Amino acid sequence: MYSGRSTPLKCKTTSSLAAVMVQMLSHRATHVWVTEDDNYDVLVGVVRYAEILVAVTKQPAAVTPTTRSITEFGSEVQS
Repeated sequence: MYSGRSTPLKCKTTSSLAAVMVQMLSHRATHVWVTEDDNYDVLVGVVRYAEILVAVTKQPAAVTPTTRSITEFGSEVQS
């Protein structure tokens, strides 16, 4: 096991970003180790505040506007 002052913070690959943020804030940590879902001994990565900021501030994918007329849309709805 870990022989340091305290055990490192860990999360699974399926953990939500909100859960990881809460864990980091409540423990005043700068990073959380990401491990496999079924095995805490296999390190997959590390989540830091920089990655969280990138994920939160990333622009959404461009939405393509529809250019259909009302009559085209009405005929699609009726069929």
